[in-house]
Parts: sequence; structure tokens; C-alpha cells
Amino acid sequence: MVKCAACGKFLSAKGGATCGNFACHNRHHLACLPDAAPTGSDWLCPECRSRLPKGDNSATPVRGLGPVTAAAVVATPDQGAANKSPVRVTHTQNALSKFTDSKEVPRTGSDPATDGEPSPDTQLSLRDEIRLFRSELREVRDEMREFRREMAGLHSTVGICTERVDHLEARVEALESKQSVAMPDGKVSQLENLVSQLRLELNDREQDLFSSDLEIANIPEIPGENIVHTVGLVAAKLGLTVEERDIVFAQRVGQRVEREGRAAGATSPAAAAAARGRRIVVRLTRRSLRDGLLQSARVRRGATTADLGLPTPPRRFYLNERLTRTNKHLFYRVREAAGQLGWRYTWTKYGRILTRQGDGKPTHCIRTEEDLSRVFGGDVSAEKVV
Repeated sequence: MVKCAACGKFLSAKGGATCGNFACHNRHHLACLPDAAPTGSDWLCPECRSRLPKGDNSATPVRGLGPVTAAAVVATPDQGAANKSPVRVTHTQNALSKFTDSKEVPRTGSDPATDGEPSPDTQLSLRDEIRLFRSELREVRDEMREFRREMAGLHSTVGICTERVDHLEARVEALESKQSVAMPDGKVSQLENLVSQLRLELNDREQDLFSSDLEIANIPEIPGENIVHTVGLVAAKLGLTVEERDIVFAQRVGQRVEREGRAAGATSPAAAAAARGRRIVVRLTRRSLRDGLLQSARVRRGATTADLGLPTPPRRFYLNERLTRTNKHLFYRVREAAGQLGWRYTWTKYGRILTRQGDGKPTHCIRTEEDLSRVFGGDVSAEKVV
């Protein structure tokens, strides 16, 4: 049900008058209207008519009038009440009484010229707020301008770095292409083979320098000993005579080890030092003399330090050729591999490492790591040997 816009009571869908304003469409009882029943679709309700420009209009809506004013308007002869019919006056009085009894209370004593306008204090406050807002907005604009300037500088820096990186990548690619063109794989392999050959030749040259040298191992070391005299005693033990003029130099090499002497029960530092002596390196004047000593040592394998005048229990000593560091490591690996595979003979002669599987088997010369794999097979690896 639709309510009347004037009295607020319900009215039927067919009865009453409808406002012709498309934004309003309020409905009214015919008895609530000051005028006669409207005819046509261009009729406006009192609220819409009140919004029209005011003039000398006697049909001004009565909704905003008080009960006394409305009664005066109805009773005043200037309004044309005398010319109106009793029915028209009765309808007007009924509408005014219903309007007065409604829930809406009309405003009285209001000044339409000042309604809706802020006070001077409010205007000043709004003006200050606007100034503050403009100031803050100006600061925000300055900050945004500075931020854009910094972003532009950062973008320029990133662009420069990108160009440098691209330039470096281009140079690296050019160098790689030049290297691939100037140094093919075959050339690299050839150079590697050349380096290996040069290393082998240097090792052979160094080994040739040791052609008159030998090493004597497991001779007790005595503080204040005469190494040359000890070498002469060892040579006499092997059945040869080595005089002092036959020795170029004789000295001990390596680090002194005293752990074994203390473990064997030696108490004095001299006895501990003598328990295990360092190797004695001897260089003779003639290679033939060195070869004779090595041959005698092979014949008398069980020779000991007895009758050498040393204050230690007799122990077995050994004579070997002096090898370079490379050959010494290679000889160690050959002996380990031969022991694992059951080869019987491994020895050195004239600085060469020789090995043989057994009697009647061929003798192999080991000079490089490749020879080690070739002789003993590919299953011999550094992990197994070392």
C-alpha cells in the first residue's frame, strides 16, 4: 500500500493524485490537497511546487504553515474564500487539520536567507584547513618530483651498468672464439704431450747427476759421528776399500726420528737418536766404485752393523741408488703394485726402475705413470697403490 505524502495514511492504488515530476511520484489524498482534484499528468505536488521560484502565487503550499496561519488563509476574504464553494472550504479545513495532526512538525521563524550558510568561525576554520591541505599537497609534489629525479638517475646508472656488462660479455665471447680458433683441441693435446716429454727429460737429466751417488739406510746415528769414517767401515764390511779421497761428500738427510728409540727403552738422548738414524747420502768420485758397492751389497744381503764400532745392537743396513723425488715415488708405487699382483722382482739399475713377474719372464722398464698402467694393467690405480 502507498502512503499519502501529506497525512502519512494509506490510500488505495487507484485513488488520489500522483505528482508529475519523474523524480518524485508522490501520491496524495484528494482531501489533503488545497486545490481541486488535479487533472492531467503535469500536476506537481506541494513539495515540488515549493522548489519553484517564488512569486505572487496564491497557490503556495500550505505544508509549511502553522494551524493559525492556515486558518487565517482559509478565512481571509482576500484569498477569494467568499467566492469558493462550501465544499472547497470544507476540503481545505480537513486537509489543514490532518496536516496539523501528522508527525511532521513545521518549522517556524526560520530565515531562508541564512539557512545552510556556515558561520564565520566555520568559514575561517575551513579556510585554514584548505591552506594546510594545499601546503601538504605542495610538499607531496616536491617529494614526487625529487623521487622522479632520483629514479631517472637510477635508471641512467642501471643503463650504464647494463652497457658495460654487455661490452664485457662481447669481449669474453670474442676472446673465447679467438682461443678456439687459435688453439684447437689437437694443438692442446700436442702441447700437453710436449710438456710431459720435457718433464721426463728433466727427470732423466737430474737422475744422471746422481750417477755416482748412493744411499745407506738404517745406520744408527751417533752425536758427533764422522760420516766419512762410517762410510769407510761400511765399505770394508762389504769387502771393498773406500778411502777418504774417493768420497766427494757424505751427509745425513731427512728429519731425525726419536720415537722408535724411546719406545725400545732408550733413556738417554744419545741412545734415542742412535735408535733410528737418518739416511746417509754419499757421492763418490767414480761411478764404477759406486756400482761395485751396490753389487757387493746385493751379494751380502744379510750384512749388519756388527763390527762397525757402533754402541748399538747390530742391525741390518741397506745400500741403494740415489733416486730423484719423482723416481722415488714411482719406485714406491711399482713395488706396491708388484706386491699386490704377486710379481717377484723389482729393482733399480742406473737410475731406471725395472720389474719382472718371475723367472723366465720379460723385464719391464717403468719411467712414467702410463708405463705403470701399461705393465700392471688398467686396474692398478693410485688409490690401491698409495
